[in-house]
Amino acid sequence: MIVSSRAFALDGDAKNNFTRQQADTLRKYLWKFPVNTQLSIAMVNNGKVTYAGVIVDKDTFHIVENRDSIFEIGSLTKVFTSVLLSTFVNKGDVKIEDHIQDYFDYGLKDGNVSGKQITLGMLANHTSGLPRIDMSMMNNTTDMNDPYAKYDEKALKDYLQNKMKLDTVPGVKFSYSNLGGGLLGYILCQKEHSTYENLVQNNIFKPLGMNNSTTFLAYVKDKMVKGRNAAGAITANWNFTDATAGAGAIKSNATDMVKFMQANFTPNKVYDLPRVRSFTISDKMFIGLGWLCKVERAKDNIYWHNGGTGGYRSCLAMDIEKKSGVIILSNVSSFHPLNANIDKLCFALLSSLSR
Repeated sequence: MIVSSRAFALDGDAKNNFTRQQADTLRKYLWKFPVNTQLSIAMVNNGKVTYAGVIVDKDTFHIVENRDSIFEIGSLTKVFTSVLLSTFVNKGDVKIEDHIQDYFDYGLKDGNVSGKQITLGMLANHTSGLPRIDMSMMNNTTDMNDPYAKYDEKALKDYLQNKMKLDTVPGVKFSYSNLGGGLLGYILCQKEHSTYENLVQNNIFKPLGMNNSTTFLAYVKDKMVKGRNAAGAITANWNFTDATAGAGAIKSNATDMVKFMQANFTPNKVYDLPRVRSFTISDKMFIGLGWLCKVERAKDNIYWHNGGTGGYRSCLAMDIEKKSGVIILSNVSSFHPLNANIDKLCFALLSSLSR
């Protein structure tokens, strides 16, 4: 039984979108979020897709049609960057074991620790030893409402050449790094003499028909759901340069994200490689080259990733064997104290599907 000061009800269309169990799950995880919190949900069950949009009101969850509305997906972008890496690995253009030093014409300040160097694969699976961010980014000139906007190639080079300091020996510990994810995207851009936008458009978005996905806010601003800060007030969107785009720049909608999910349901070397175990985090968790995996039973692996920015939170979880999955895009701030409820809701909805 859920006890709260806000006795949420679902409006009349809910029965067409959610089972009673799923409706109860929504109440459980969403009732503490501010008014105007919005979710765009896609549930894929054995190939059948169900879309449902939810807006939180004072004491009601309103069902809305928002499958085509655009949200920032934050760090879910890193999985796309891993697919780009897999694309070029499968073409023979790069190798997972390539040392990143080989892609720079200047020396990396802390590029060799105990005889170990960072590889492309280590950037993808967060074992590079790089810190979460370049802390010099957090200075008096940084707009904390749009913190990555001015972190460009010059700033990245200054870090790598003059300030780089690894937290651990490369390859020995999982430690999540936005800096590493952005660096991987940047290296692939330099290798291909391209922008990150062009790489994802030409290698992922266009082939999959993801016609409303982009890294450029200007392309989709009129379709964007307004991001909300931790208090529920409208907040600024985040912008990225190619120095960090690979870590979190993509804007997308539920319709497009379903296409990306379903690309994983059919054997394909490019989409399969990012799920192959590359580092064991714990008895019940490993990481491929981008995708995290919850090991629930011997043959019941749940691949997932989430993302967050100042005004948005996203999560994608999928069962490849069952061809089932759930995508949630929301305007819940990653700074909201209960932002992890979006992940919990995603996994709970996946469990509610007939698996």
